[in-house]
Amino acid sequence: MRRALRRMDIDIALRTGADDVMKKLFPKARTFDETAWAGVLGTDEMDVYKKAADAEAKLRPGDKAKLEAAARDAADEIDKAMADTAGLKEVFGSKWKTAKARYAKAKAALNKAIKNSDKAIDTDYNRDDPQTGLGGWAYFPTQHMHIGGDVAEVLDRNETIITLIHEACHLADPDVDDHGYYASDGFFGMSEALKVNNAAHYEELPARSLGVSRFATKTFTPGKTASGAKETFEDEVRRAASEYLRKAWDAAVDAHAFVRDVAKKLDANPKSTAFAKKKKKSLLEISKMEHLTIHWQQPKPITVTTLDLSLSEGVAHAMSWLQDHTDQQAVPSSGNRKAAVSAVVDGVISHYGELTGDAGEDRKLVDWLVKHYRKGF
Repeated sequence: MRRALRRMDIDIALRTGADDVMKKLFPKARTFDETAWAGVLGTDEMDVYKKAADAEAKLRPGDKAKLEAAARDAADEIDKAMADTAGLKEVFGSKWKTAKARYAKAKAALNKAIKNSDKAIDTDYNRDDPQTGLGGWAYFPTQHMHIGGDVAEVLDRNETIITLIHEACHLADPDVDDHGYYASDGFFGMSEALKVNNAAHYEELPARSLGVSRFATKTFTPGKTASGAKETFEDEVRRAASEYLRKAWDAAVDAHAFVRDVAKKLDANPKSTAFAKKKKKSLLEISKMEHLTIHWQQPKPITVTTLDLSLSEGVAHAMSWLQDHTDQQAVPSSGNRKAAVSAVVDGVISHYGELTGDAGEDRKLVDWLVKHYRKGF
């Protein structure tokens, strides 16, 4: 609990320090003061973990209607992007025709998903996604899309439109992946081969049309920054460190989803642990690496507590934080690129300071997550 609270404190989400909170919650040995809990959080109620089943839920009728309207607007934005030959060339260079064709496929995939939204789309009403840094995901083989609760409720029209386009591009072509998110390190100077296969680059023309682009009127030139300067060794290192941590974040989100899925199955049928037993090896490995409580329970039947869900969610949140703060780390001026990237990763992990509760285990966790990138659990 102390670790979970310290992570919250990093985001300035507590009214007082984590150690002070622990003293209120545990005023003496073997005593937990439940009444103190309500007074120590400075967070919005939506930040408190509630119901795992609501993290992957069908669209509510009212939200479905709003999302359908936003999807029509997204389709219109795709049409504008396809008609903007100059813009396509500015963003995708010689690959502009390929990008245009993929926009067309994305529009078709989006329309199909919206028409079949009860099966093809789910959302996160539990608000796990904002805590883990996830905007959504889409899987080409199943043509399934997951969107965040704010997107489903269309709280920000532009954000919903751009998110739908991003995810629809994943549904359009199996080669469209994530090689760096919008405006991340190295985004502007990415090679044409990577850009045309990167969903975030398909956000740029709609963002220009909607007036929310960070690169309006600029021509994306491989190997250069948005200012027009040539990318330096430092730029390359930051890009590589950011990508390493993006992979760790992606795997951490998958790990949390895995743990959450076990919890959902157990909540639905507490007397049956067959599912948990099938997943036991991976579940215990995640618990040990992320310092959850599941592996403590042996040889008792496996259970997944709300604290475990909060802690696994917190690891994904931490990975997102690490990725966002690589630009604050000093890059070694000498040495090889691999060593420099490793130094930046070590620096940002140390800067975060409360990943597992054991400094010696922090880098091991990040490396372990990267090894599990796109391999599942």
